Amino acid sequence: KLPNTFSEPDRIKIMQAQQISILEDIFQTLKESNDPETTLEQIVAKVAMRLEIDVCSVYVYDPMENRLVLKATHGLSTSFVDYIEMDISEGLTGMAVEQMQPVLVVHPSTHPRFKFYAGSGEERYTTFLGLPLIYHQKVLGVLVAQTVEENGIKQEDIPDISNIASQISATVSYTGLLEDLARRRNHLRKSLPVVGTRQSLPQRSQPDYLRGDPVSDQVAQGYAHYLTENI
Repeated sequence: KLPNTFSEPDRIKIMQAQQISILEDIFQTLKESNDPETTLEQIVAKVAMRLEIDVCSVYVYDPMENRLVLKATHGLSTSFVDYIEMDISEGLTGMAVEQMQPVLVVHPSTHPRFKFYAGSGEERYTTFLGLPLIYHQKVLGVLVAQTVEENGIKQEDIPDISNIASQISATVSYTGLLEDLARRRNHLRKSLPVVGTRQSLPQRSQPDYLRGDPVSDQVAQGYAHYLTENI
C-alpha cells in the first residue's frame, strides 16, 4: 500500500517496480520447487508480503464438479486447505467466476453472497477482492486478497493485482494442480463402496497424446520424450 503523498506518475512507477519484484519471486519459486502445492503456498505468501495484505488465497476450479477448492492460503489457517470448497454459485469467490471479472467488496460479511465457514476467521476481514484466474481462455480458479483495514484494497489497485493474477494463472496450469485435483477425485471415487445395483459407466478412452501449455512468451527449443511407463 502506498501513501497518498506520492504523485500519480510516481505511484505508477512504484507499483510497476513492485509487480516486477513479485514476478521475480514467482519465477524463482517455480525454479526452486518441484511440488505443486508447496510452490503455490510459497507464492501466495510472497504475494501477501509484497502487497502488504493480510490474506492471499488461491482457489482451484474443478470443472467436473463445478466447484472451487481452497488449495493454498497465507493468512487463513492451513487446516482449511482442501477443506473449504463451494459451488461457483456460492460465496463471493464463486461470484468472481460467475461474473468473470474482479469482485471487490467492503465489509464482505454483510454481503448476501458471503459464505461463512466456522473457524476460518474470514468475518474479521473488511475488504475482499476476488480475481478469476484464466489461462488460454480456460478458468483455473480464483485469487482472493483480504485485508483487515477497510481501505486495504482500493479500486485503483485492481489492475496491478490482476497482472499478478495472470502469472499465478500460468503457475496453476504449469504446476499441474488441476491434474492433481482430478487424480484425487478419481482416487476417491474408486475407493467408495458400490451402493445398490446401479452399474458404473464404462470409462471413456483417452487420446494417446500429451498437451503442453507455454507459461511465458519466450522461445525454447528441445526434445520431448514420451515416457509410457509414467503415464
